[in-house]
Amino acid sequence: NNGLLSNIASITLTEGGVSVIANDDRGEADVGNPVIIDVLDNDTGDLNRSSVRIITANGEEFNYESGNGNVSNSGDSFRAISQSFAVDSKGNPYIIWLNIYDKTSKSRRVSYITWNRKSWVNGYGEEYIPELEDSLSTRTFSNAEISGDFYARNPMILIDSEDNPCIIWNYYESESEHCRTNYSEGVYIKKADDGWVTINDENWNPELGNGRLNYKICDFTSLNHFDLDAHNKPYLTWINYSKSDAMFIALIKGEKNIWKTINGDKWDKTGSNCLLDVLRMQTNMKPPEIGVSSIIKIDTFNSIHLLWHYDIHKHIDGKYTRITHMFYSKWDGENWRTIDGQICNASSKNYGLVFATSSEHETLLERDLFIDKDNIPHIFWIFSGGSLNYIKGVQVK
Repeated sequence: NNGLLSNIASITLTEGGVSVIANDDRGEADVGNPVIIDVLDNDTGDLNRSSVRIITANGEEFNYESGNGNVSNSGDSFRAISQSFAVDSKGNPYIIWLNIYDKTSKSRRVSYITWNRKSWVNGYGEEYIPELEDSLSTRTFSNAEISGDFYARNPMILIDSEDNPCIIWNYYESESEHCRTNYSEGVYIKKADDGWVTINDENWNPELGNGRLNYKICDFTSLNHFDLDAHNKPYLTWINYSKSDAMFIALIKGEKNIWKTINGDKWDKTGSNCLLDVLRMQTNMKPPEIGVSSIIKIDTFNSIHLLWHYDIHKHIDGKYTRITHMFYSKWDGENWRTIDGQICNASSKNYGLVFATSSEHETLLERDLFIDKDNIPHIFWIFSGGSLNYIKGVQVK
């Protein structure tokens, strides 16, 4: 009441949303919308004296200068980048990131920790130790690493409805392999009671590579993205780029002990039955002249929503130009459809274009797709010029 702290707040969690009440201040939100709590009228707005408090995992008030929110403690031997974050149904946080060893190695290792209500622990339940001495070399390492000594990119974590963390990343034999070919393999593993397992419930062994997807059907692959359906089945997507300069969206789903295509066929890792022919594009460009990415989201009816883009970088009339195209399509169980319900068709080049732009300077920096509780798609993207962009779909019958 005196501006230092508010009275005790009550927080109610319901199926439809969140309600937070502090004195006469109230904030409500449905799924997908932010919870906004107005601070007290006499509040100073200073976070150190506010009615709103930010705390660390162990309950201490967060202090940026003291660094008590730091959980990775990157040391002299490595630094942390490219993180992904998730929270389970009990409110426990999970963090994965890449460790880069600058001094003695060019590997990028996937690292994982979670908070067990007492301390940060690694993927095997052991207390997280940021830096350990390596008896075989002069460098230190972290016991959070789970990927092995390889060049990894783009780690991503999701928590299923049974609070099991599921992880993917892109795998390269080495940094030079990544720079030389732009070819990678996706890796998928899931946390189980006795450690990490692959899609067929084998114990994950990074040296054997039994979690790798091993697709060898193209010259270039984009980074993976994935989502889980209502039955905790993983759906993975990436973009294949063939020798004929054709770009394909690839999509597989995890059934019990096996990967399948969207049509339910067993995925042939040496073939092309995971490629979506109706979303094939002939770009007549080759990497690094073209950049691609894809995002997948599964709605409450287990319908698949895809957002993907490609950039073409080229010199036109002596000027460096980046041409960006972004597309959205939805799988209704039989056909891929655009936002207005039209069937996607490669021959008519109807892929579900969201926008196409050409700029001498702007680069697509970020893009994301969100499906709300009514299964409406929301799309957000950022250009390097600073413009923030948002659009919302309509219900497709």
